[in-house]
Amino acid sequence: MLDELAAAHPDRTALVHGADRLSARDLAERVHRLARALRARGIGPDDVVALALPRSADLVVALLAVLDAGAAFLPLDLAHPPERTRELLADARPALVLTTEAAAHLAGGLRLDAPDTRAELAELPGGPLAADELAAPGTPTTSPT
Repeated sequence: MLDELAAAHPDRTALVHGADRLSARDLAERVHRLARALRARGIGPDDVVALALPRSADLVVALLAVLDAGAAFLPLDLAHPPERTRELLADARPALVLTTEAAAHLAGGLRLDAPDTRAELAELPGGPLAADELAAPGTPTTSPT
């Protein structure tokens, strides 16, 4: 549906959070880029990706990207005490944690606001993932940061 919205109304505002405003095209491109980065890390069906992100446009992008990559997501509340979050992660054993520099205490995370992650995402195609990209078994090409 996101791709249909982006094709039909690419410049229409699709997401607003505070000062952040994303058009349907921008939202779809960000979702697909992050989904490709997740697939490159071996994320796909049967995987769980934890989302340790504040309420933001990045949280919505991450949630949709995890689904686009074929995985499931586990939202984590950053207001919980760090030891509770670590317990949840130990119990769920997600394949990857999407987070920010502010939540660097979480091990095994891909920090969405890190300069190297932003640079990586900027280089990836923003179009929808092709069927062969989704059908391919998860084969990591880079290690999580």
